[in-house]
Amino acid sequence: MTDLLQKETPIVKHIACLILIIAAIAVSPVHAQTVDDSTLVEKTLEYLEKAVTDESFSGTVLIAKDGKLLLKKAYGLANRSFQVPNKIDTKFNLGSMNKMFTGVAVLQLVQKGTLSLQDRIIQHVPDYPNTEIAEKVTIHQLLTHSSGLGHYWTDEFNRASKDRFKKVEDYIPLFADQQLLFEPGTQYSYSNAGFMVLGLIIERVTGEDYFDYVMRNIYEPAGMINTDAYETDCVVPNYAVGYTTFGAEPGTVKNNLFMHVVKGGPAGGGYSTVEDLLSFSNALLGHKLLSPKFTRTVLTGKVDAGTNSRYGYGFRERFENGHRIVGHGGGFPGISSRLNMYVDLGYTVAILSNSDQGSQALKVFIEELLVGKTQYTKNIELTDAVLEHLTEHGYEAGVEYFEKKREGGTVNENTVNRYGYELLSKGNTSGAIAVFRFNVYLYPESSNVYDSLGEAYMAVGDTQLAIENYERSLELDPNNINAVEMLKKLKQK
Repeated sequence: MTDLLQKETPIVKHIACLILIIAAIAVSPVHAQTVDDSTLVEKTLEYLEKAVTDESFSGTVLIAKDGKLLLKKAYGLANRSFQVPNKIDTKFNLGSMNKMFTGVAVLQLVQKGTLSLQDRIIQHVPDYPNTEIAEKVTIHQLLTHSSGLGHYWTDEFNRASKDRFKKVEDYIPLFADQQLLFEPGTQYSYSNAGFMVLGLIIERVTGEDYFDYVMRNIYEPAGMINTDAYETDCVVPNYAVGYTTFGAEPGTVKNNLFMHVVKGGPAGGGYSTVEDLLSFSNALLGHKLLSPKFTRTVLTGKVDAGTNSRYGYGFRERFENGHRIVGHGGGFPGISSRLNMYVDLGYTVAILSNSDQGSQALKVFIEELLVGKTQYTKNIELTDAVLEHLTEHGYEAGVEYFEKKREGGTVNENTVNRYGYELLSKGNTSGAIAVFRFNVYLYPESSNVYDSLGEAYMAVGDTQLAIENYERSLELDPNNINAVEMLKKLKQK
């Protein structure tokens, strides 16, 4: 991505967006959905019954057509310690889905003329701790993950008690001094820190607390009665605890209460229900939150973000077999969430789960029913097959298998990384090393893949290889505090 788009007039940008949409549709002719509504519901229920029997799904699911319910069901346990079942109005952690609300909040202020997408951080936060960055980065770049900012998951954050972080401003010192990963506007790189800065801008522009603003201007107008960034160290009625295999003994799960923030924010971590997500979808597409013009603006993809995918302003936009899908997902140990709005078909699909990647397979299943097999699902199938091959046959065989099949799709870096950590948590260190090495093979310019491989080598006591990989990670990302800390430990041995 270049800064050219950011300098265009609103009319030119609008025409450019229309051209992109028309071109995407022209490349893939529009196909009718593959099943009728009754078959969609029937097949989804059959899938869910099997998933519950296999204990592969715990959560809630909702499907609506033109804003009206077709299916809503709850499965599994909200609290395993007390055997409390999930209900349809159980509140689940949204992960990164809060970015949609932040995107809408910013566009509401743009619509009012209170700020501009080309404004820089410094114009609204003159006391931002890093003046050089604040003078460079625009609101457009923050919204589209093209700012060069990274994440707030620093070593300080990992060591700290998570009840320290409840206000938006509490997060800023965690990353303000970090160098930019790239010149703003030149690349796409998913950034949680960027959305924290957007939350701070909302507060400075409105004079309101971020949480009060989104409650008053998004949740209440949309009729979202069970949505907020609840403080989980206080009493929160009817919410689901997340369960994960990460860090758990093999064959067991642990809760994520001490892994996640106590209160979510502009980048993610709030709570909602599938019913409230439908209310949000209805309000957004019905122009209750933004005008038709600004609804189009917030939902339309701006920068390339993967196969058939472009990132808009807090929303991801995809065209699959000629059908337009917009929404967002969220993931973290014990958190898996998804809202997909099939704009041309009229469907809304909301899935919330309190287990690792619990929404993923169900989301893919429903998507195939609605629009047929997509390149996205082909990528997932290839990724799963390669990971299985790596685990069973080792690194060299896994690479050979991938090279034979690679024309069929792409393999996602984050998916490979998560799988490697699953293996590591289960004590399968040889499998984890093979998987992390494969990620290095695929993404040799990613700092994170070397960091993960370094951790795996630490787990087996190979100090030299651990040092080599952490050093390479630090070369690629000088802000990687974890690599700095790990190298100190390793070189003291």
